[in-house]
Amino acid sequence: YKLEPSAPLPTLQLLKEIMAAKSEARDEKAPPNLTVDEAVRVVEGVRHWRNLGICLYVPDSKRGGSVKELITYWITTDPFPSWRRLIRALYASGEKGIADSVRHYAEPLADSTLTVQNVTQALRGMPYHPGFSNDLGVPYAILDDIQRRYSTDDQRNLAVVEYYLHYAPGASWNHLAGKLYYYYLFEEEGALQQVQRYVQRPAESTLTPTNLCNALEEVKNWEGLGEWLNIPYSKLQQIAEQHRDPAEAKEEMLKVFLAQHPAPSWAAVTEALYRLGLDDEKCHHVLQEVRRLYGTG
Repeated sequence: YKLEPSAPLPTLQLLKEIMAAKSEARDEKAPPNLTVDEAVRVVEGVRHWRNLGICLYVPDSKRGGSVKELITYWITTDPFPSWRRLIRALYASGEKGIADSVRHYAEPLADSTLTVQNVTQALRGMPYHPGFSNDLGVPYAILDDIQRRYSTDDQRNLAVVEYYLHYAPGASWNHLAGKLYYYYLFEEEGALQQVQRYVQRPAESTLTPTNLCNALEEVKNWEGLGEWLNIPYSKLQQIAEQHRDPAEAKEEMLKVFLAQHPAPSWAAVTEALYRLGLDDEKCHHVLQEVRRLYGTG
């Protein structure tokens, strides 16, 4: 999807302002709960609704009504809506002024082990990858600034980690492990092993190949689903070559997800279904069924 022309994305200087604002906001009253009315109030004045809808993974058919309809669809369909996600979408869609005004709403991370020191130690020695960093939720405008300001991979990765932990939606050890697994083409097995020490693998007895295949029977775009499940592209290509039948290929991909992914879960499945729903709205129906059966989100 091509976004419409809009304001530039934030720079590294803005990241520092965000961190300072977070520090100053600690003594202020807590951010409001994320409700439809509060979110609508926040996004008043947005110029490009299509851009914001795309960045929130709202399908095209749900972006043509009122702002309240768009926000209601996002909050009720996204399995993990948060202020972080809305703020990130505002920045990504070029609505810098609005995002700046509510950046202190971003929820703090609950995991006390997810610190800058621990994450940078786990990634120490890893080459700096702009693609991987962007996949963590760091905009390319920030990454361009990081590359200009810092000369070593460790310095650049530190700046990426600071942005990721203070601002990116979905930041967690499981999320980080999934992205490292996806970037196996860079052979970052060492970093993944370090991160996996912190990964929480939920004891989900219902997460079986049979249940997965049955729940995802209606999903035709198995390769797109695999990408959102962070299955490396090279592995998806291999599966496609070995299994010409789409149903068999999807079944094999799901087996790989369960056996090789560092943090398989129903939560990861619902997240993938929601994002895939931007292109195939049927996935949102499947998502609701998965949540009904397995209680995710």
